[in-house]
Order: sequence, then C-alpha cells, then structure tokens
Amino acid sequence: MENKKFTSYFGLFIGIFIIISLIYIFSLKKSREVSDYKLSEEISYSGKIVENKFSGQGELKSPYGTYSGNFEDGRFKGEGKFVNDDFTYEANFDKDKGKKDIKITLKDGSVYKKVDDTWRKIDEKNKD
Repeated sequence: MENKKFTSYFGLFIGIFIIISLIYIFSLKKSREVSDYKLSEEISYSGKIVENKFSGQGELKSPYGTYSGNFEDGRFKGEGKFVNDDFTYEANFDKDKGKKDIKITLKDGSVYKKVDDTWRKIDEKNKD
C-alpha cells in the first residue's frame, strides 16, 4: 500500500513539474522591453528581449562606446552604428554574409569607406 501512495505522490510531483516547466518555456518566448538592463557592471542594454536574446531596435552601452541598431537572435542585424569619443563606425550586419557598407568617421571629420578589401577616404559632400 505504501508503494502505491509513493507512486501516486511521485506521479503528482512529475505532473506539476511538467506544467511549471511548460509555463516557464512559453514565458521565455514572450518579448519584454528593458531599459538600462545590466549585463555587467559596465555594460547595459535598452530595447527588446525575446527568449533572453536582444531583438529588434536596441542600444548597447559599454565603457568603450554605444552601439545603436537592430538585433536579431542576440546578434547585430541590419543597420547599426557604434559611437565613441574618437570615431563612429557604421555598417550593415548580416550573420551569414558578414558586415557590408562599412563606414568610419573619425573625430576630425575624415570619413573612410571599405570598398572590397581596402579603405578609401571619401568626401562626405560628394558621397563617393
């Protein structure tokens, strides 16, 4: 009789555990908006998080500068810009194709664009 009671309680425990696990899994898929979400003492994120990954338009701040742009599945995706005291780095990110349309603007106003495997200084007025 004791064995049946144990089996009954054990079955009840497993059932409750499965229900709680399913609720947790489905709650991860919901997106949530965060502001100044601390990843470490010095790094924070503001934007949307889906399944514990950055998603959509967001901003990632670190002591080295701030990245503003799109995220998908926790990675940079599409147009984005990294700005710090010395330069601005702009690119179009794609996890399969890498970075393209890369442009760096230095503090003195000089602008460089990556063309194939070389960097070319461009005149922002004429937009080479």
